[in-house]
Amino acid sequence: MSGLIVTDLKKTFSGQNQDLEILKGISFSMEGNEKGGSNIAVLGPSGSGKSTLLHIIGTLDCPTSGKLQLDGQDPFDLDEKGLAAFRNQNIGFVFQEHHLLPQLSVLENVLLPTLANGKSSANEIDRAKYLIERIGLAERIRHRPAELSGGERQRVAIARAMIFQPRIILADEPTGSLDQKNSDRVGEMLLEMQQAEKAMLITVTHSVELANRFARKLHFVDGLVTESDLDGVDQQERIES
Repeated sequence: MSGLIVTDLKKTFSGQNQDLEILKGISFSMEGNEKGGSNIAVLGPSGSGKSTLLHIIGTLDCPTSGKLQLDGQDPFDLDEKGLAAFRNQNIGFVFQEHHLLPQLSVLENVLLPTLANGKSSANEIDRAKYLIERIGLAERIRHRPAELSGGERQRVAIARAMIFQPRIILADEPTGSLDQKNSDRVGEMLLEMQQAEKAMLITVTHSVELANRFARKLHFVDGLVTESDLDGVDQQERIES
């Protein structure tokens, strides 16, 4: 299958007195196709395992058990060097904080992932300029992060995540630190770019408004996930999340 397959994924953290099981057997799949990719919003109370799942899919952490495949490849079968290359080429990250380097311009920040291979190529520079234009910041391409608004900085982070045309984009609370106006704009931009780049997108969010824009929704409860419309979510979960 072209896409993402998560099978019985479990994650346990060892403590001094007892082990803490965060993921208790997560299974779902996403199709990766040429028609515009697919997208999933992940919701649930704080501490329910949403970010842990994202970190494992992004190969930033290893599962205790279970299987993960992206386009038929289990990245955890690779050695450390191969895993780093796989992550760099196939996975784009957008976090709640933009993590832009303050001393670099918009263009230089977008190009950062390309430096893992040495100097940015002419094609990569052209790609970065194209993405910056797509996010509406062509006139600010030489500006540094301090000269941008919070929403603009997060849009730069989205462009940076797209530089290698990743197969999957992972966004962890991408609008969590923004006001409503910028939150709406960044959420819209994230989905527009995902569709334009024909990528898969998984976004962890506490925002019901943002989640309602996604094609699918996974709800975390006690280390497990269910898939349903938001109308089926318990009102107390809405409050807690």
